[in-house]
Amino acid sequence: MEKKLLKKSKFAVTLYVISGLLTLYTVYMLYSTITYLTNYFSQYGTSFMSNFGTAIGYILTQCLVYLVYAILVFAAAKIYNEVRKANPDNYLSEAESKAILRAKEAKKIAKAEKKNKCKGSAGNRRKSRSNRRAEGSGKGGRERSGRRTEGRIRKIIACFSKYNLRQKTEHEKAVESIHRFFF
Repeated sequence: MEKKLLKKSKFAVTLYVISGLLTLYTVYMLYSTITYLTNYFSQYGTSFMSNFGTAIGYILTQCLVYLVYAILVFAAAKIYNEVRKANPDNYLSEAESKAILRAKEAKKIAKAEKKNKCKGSAGNRRKSRSNRRAEGSGKGGRERSGRRTEGRIRKIIACFSKYNLRQKTEHEKAVESIHRFFF
């Protein structure tokens, strides 16, 4: 039996986000309260540990409220989702769930293609300055730019032949042969 997917509710997501923000604010208030108390006690020549009872009371009054709010908002989001599960209209239909799965797979494929983007052969990569000098090519303007252009063209051709996206037209074949002749 397949697990049915519950439609995402903007309200529930908003409650979860508010809960997360309140938790972050609780941590910030805890840090700022402890910093304040440390500076306060050092100003009067006492330590944090000598006034531990007072410090704990102050910390709780400053931070506990936001933590309780975060817990309550999180619980409200959970309860809201549980109530929504009781209504069959809140579940995705079979077609919608298949479409979502196809979209996820397409996204994964696109990500993998982007990661493994056609890089061409090792001969097309630009050589370092020291390797060019060792070969004696120097900074020769026309020769250098022609080599770059040829490498770019080869890279494009390699991408088309690797993925075989479409058949080359007569115009593209002519342009390719001209580039091979001149470069």
